[in-house]
Amino acid sequence: MSEKFFNNKSNNDSIRKSANASCSGNSAAVCAVDTDSAAAYASDSYAPEAITSYNAASSESAAGAAVRERKRRIKPLSEQTFKNNFMFCAVMSNESICREFLEMILGIEVSHIEVCKEKCFIYNPVYKGVRLDVFVKGDDGKHYDIDLQVSETPIELRTRYYHSQMDMEMLETGEGYDELAESYVIFICDYDPLGYNKYVYTIQSCCEETDYSPYNDGIHTILLSTKGENESEIPSEILKFLKFVSADLKDSDKDFGSSFVRRLQDRVDEIRLSRIMNERYSAMIDYRKVWEKEAREEGLAEGKLEKLFSLYQKGILSYETVLNDCCESDSERASFMKMTKDPEVPKD
Repeated sequence: MSEKFFNNKSNNDSIRKSANASCSGNSAAVCAVDTDSAAAYASDSYAPEAITSYNAASSESAAGAAVRERKRRIKPLSEQTFKNNFMFCAVMSNESICREFLEMILGIEVSHIEVCKEKCFIYNPVYKGVRLDVFVKGDDGKHYDIDLQVSETPIELRTRYYHSQMDMEMLETGEGYDELAESYVIFICDYDPLGYNKYVYTIQSCCEETDYSPYNDGIHTILLSTKGENESEIPSEILKFLKFVSADLKDSDKDFGSSFVRRLQDRVDEIRLSRIMNERYSAMIDYRKVWEKEAREEGLAEGKLEKLFSLYQKGILSYETVLNDCCESDSERASFMKMTKDPEVPKD
């Protein structure tokens, strides 16, 4: 959007009214940014003031301290892009936008859907639960999970676990396995998750002994990467969308030549200017500060890496926060990265 557009009072008022009307017209499950679950929003640009560092303050040079202070600055909502987790959830919770996204990625017509933002699956407190950024149910029973990944984290086992939790949600006691609907886990990654320089990775089960014919278990995993190099092999609309996802604040408002991207840009603008959404964003930041202060105190009190890994699993600390602000040495960082790549899988 141009500077002239944002300086126009009538345009600003129009967008504010549109944003507020959109929020009031949707159900709480679709539109509300619930502060009770706000600690789970991992902002890609937010490094909390409460967790300054495990490094000794005396060892920091003045220049280093200045860099860390800039890094800890909390960006206002007006400076966040689509790939900020708060912004992503707020935009994609719009049912019309979400449906158009699914149709673009899957190449199929999607009828009415129900969007549930920040869906949590916790069936037993002993085992690890999951939190899905955007969870979608279709009229045909199909389930969709749409997640944003901006940090390079192990993804293959995560998608497996997400599918298993979604399957448990589908069946009630006494129902047969034929009641299981198809499930789709879609990760939008701001990096290359598999390292083959592709924009889109489509993963489905097959049988090796029958010339890799499809094994129709109804499980579909799609990984989107902003770092692909095979532009001629994918639809232009998907390519333009991924270019928009990877754009920084300055470039995120440019014309990508896509009507869908323009819808996303307009929605981002509405959210940035919405008083309600700014209040929710501020409440989310305050909520995270409290949780992360407690997390730091707990992490200092006992087995550091084990505690940090536990807090990371619970969604209290982000991957980047642990590596950049909590680990004191390269060996600690390497140990934590190994823990996240080789998590202990609960046994029956």
